Amino acid sequence: MATTNGIYTAINGIMEEIGAIGKTSKNQQQGFMYRGIDAVMNALQPALVKYKVFVVPEILEQKREERVTGKGGNLIYSVLKIKYTFYAEDGSSVSATVIGEGMDSGDKASNKAMSVAFKYACFQVLCIPTEEMKDPDAETPPESLPKPTPAQLEELQKLNIDLNNVATYFKVKVEFLSAQQVQSAIDMKRKRLAAQEANAAENGEQTPAAAPQKAGKPKTKYQQIKELGAERGFDMEDVTALALDMFGTDRINSLSDKDFKALLDRINTDEEGAD
Repeated sequence: MATTNGIYTAINGIMEEIGAIGKTSKNQQQGFMYRGIDAVMNALQPALVKYKVFVVPEILEQKREERVTGKGGNLIYSVLKIKYTFYAEDGSSVSATVIGEGMDSGDKASNKAMSVAFKYACFQVLCIPTEEMKDPDAETPPESLPKPTPAQLEELQKLNIDLNNVATYFKVKVEFLSAQQVQSAIDMKRKRLAAQEANAAENGEQTPAAAPQKAGKPKTKYQQIKELGAERGFDMEDVTALALDMFGTDRINSLSDKDFKALLDRINTDEEGAD
C-alpha cells in the first residue's frame, strides 16, 4: 500500500512561495505595527491554491467571560482552543492546536479569537518569518476586571446590602460593578456587624433589644444611644459608622464624655437637617 505524504511536499512548496510577511497594519491605540490577518491570508491564499491545500478548523474548547473596564465599560473576553488541520490533495494532513484570545465590547470577541488563532497556526506550521511576536489585534482593550460572581451576589442578599447603594458608593452604574468592588462592600458590612456584636457583648446584651437596667445602675453610652435610636428610628449601624468617622473608633463606650456629647450633638444636627 502506497504511503500518502503529499502534505509535507505541499507545505514545503508553500513556504518557498510566501516568504516573509511584513508588518503593514498599525495598532491605533498603542501605535505599534503588526501583521494583520488580512495580510497573512492574502499571502497564503495563492500558494494554498497552487499546492491544493486547504485548512479545516475545529473548536475544541471555549471560554467566555464578562469583564468591566476601568472606565465602567463592558467587555466580552473569549478564549478558544482550536485545532487546524491542513489537508493535501492525496488526503494526507498535519494538524496544529493553538489558543486564541479576543476581547470586544460587542459580539466580535470569538471572531477575534479565531482570527488570532488561525494567524499563529499559520505562522508556526509554515514558519513564516517574523521579527517579534506582539499582540496581533488592531485595537488593545483597556484593563478590565471580572464581574461579580453569583456567590458574591447571594452574599449581598444575605447581608441585606442594596446593590444600588454599592454602585452609588463607587460612582458607577450597577451593571458596571466589578467583583472587587462588590467584595469590598461585603467586607465593610461584615466589619460593621462584627463591631456591633463586639459592642453588644461589651454591654452584656444577649439580644438586639436593649437589656433591662437594674435599679440604680447607670446606663452605658452605647445603651443610651441605642434607646435614643429606638425612639427616633435611626440605625445603630449608622451611629457606629459616624463615631468611626469622627473619632477613629466605633466603640461607643470608649468615647470620652466630651466626645460622646459631640456625637449626640451631631446626631441631633443631622436629624434637624433631615426634617
